[in-house]
Amino acid sequence: MVNDMRKRRIVIIGGGTGLPVILRVLRKHYLDITAVITVGDDGGSSGKIRKQIDVIPPGDIRNALSALSESESSIARVFQYRFQNEGELKGHVVGNLLLAALADMHGDALEAIADLSNILNVKGVVLPATTIPLQLQAKMTDGSVVVGESNIPKVRKPIEQLEIVPDDARASQRVVDAIKEADLIAFGPGSLYTSILPNLLVHDIAQAVISSKAQKVYVCNILTQLGETEGFSDADHVRILHEHVGEKFIDHVLVNEKTVAPALIFPEGVTQVDSNIKGMEDQEVAPIFDDYLDTSDGFVRHDAERVVERLIALIDKSRHS
Repeated sequence: MVNDMRKRRIVIIGGGTGLPVILRVLRKHYLDITAVITVGDDGGSSGKIRKQIDVIPPGDIRNALSALSESESSIARVFQYRFQNEGELKGHVVGNLLLAALADMHGDALEAIADLSNILNVKGVVLPATTIPLQLQAKMTDGSVVVGESNIPKVRKPIEQLEIVPDDARASQRVVDAIKEADLIAFGPGSLYTSILPNLLVHDIAQAVISSKAQKVYVCNILTQLGETEGFSDADHVRILHEHVGEKFIDHVLVNEKTVAPALIFPEGVTQVDSNIKGMEDQEVAPIFDDYLDTSDGFVRHDAERVVERLIALIDKSRHS
């Protein structure tokens, strides 16, 4: 019999700005949380740091740590401070610099993240997909190749295949174990090609996900993204994940059914993601439709409370089946 007192184990895989919104709500619940974060970012403060120090990009990891932090200390508040002054510090975030400094000092990114997790009283575990800084490389349908996470969306061409360099990067055993022991693995929300897929291109992660008995759930984006998913349906997002991994592994897809007001769909070229029921059937996934839309701040975001409610319900259903 399953021990119902054991914390439900959830692994959430991704990066970018969408994931922390979900993490902030997850930490309110009685859950064993592991966030596996992409390390292919090469823009902004992270990009500047990567050019000077051989460390994994800290930005997405910083955001995950902040989202799971239960600290109200001054250190926690300054962690997300971004310098606005002119000069070399402009655009840098304090947390990025701290992560880079600790990783450089320890010679180990995992130790750096562990140190800051203790300081910030983080609920759960934040782990990089790999401790090797990745470079993303996209082969376009016209045969051209675009290098760099920040460059891929700029060219506005359909992507045929995403690759990581080095292609033999390994995940830590902690990442693999968390995936194997999870009750549920969630992917996203976040940029399909630059926040979610890079994690699954780390061979150890893909194999652990495929072999895991956990429920696998994709949180589908509400809007398309310029240079990545223009014209994509919900089924197209899933198809790309399956094609890159080489197997159909997603069980469920959270799909927003609420119409987004036209005034909130921007910039030009962005559209609401359409639903393709037949395409979902072809991908052998079960859509879970609901109103996952939150526009309370004037932007299109996922309703994190509703998303987390659905994720926990799936865990509970599988544990009692």
